[in-house]
Amino acid sequence: MLVLTRRVDEGLNIGGEISVRILAIDGDRVKLGVVAPRTVSILRDELCQQVRNENTAAAIPAAQRAAVARSLKSLVYPANEPDASQPPGALPAR
Repeated sequence: MLVLTRRVDEGLNIGGEISVRILAIDGDRVKLGVVAPRTVSILRDELCQQVRNENTAAAIPAAQRAAVARSLKSLVYPANEPDASQPPGALPAR
């Protein structure tokens, strides 16, 4: 981690496209200004962690994904219809 000391109205540049400026310091709070391309997502740490936690909670475990895939496959290709993975004209496995 790079640690820098900056004063109000000082800043730093990241990669030539991102600029961070110290706008104000009030006690233990620092107001930052960030200029970056629209394609760069800028989130506070706590929001980034919240998104990460929600994504983890929403993710389906591999075993459950396989079960869902089998269920969907059985809906699309009932037992009496040929499986799409079989070549055309092939007899279904019994």
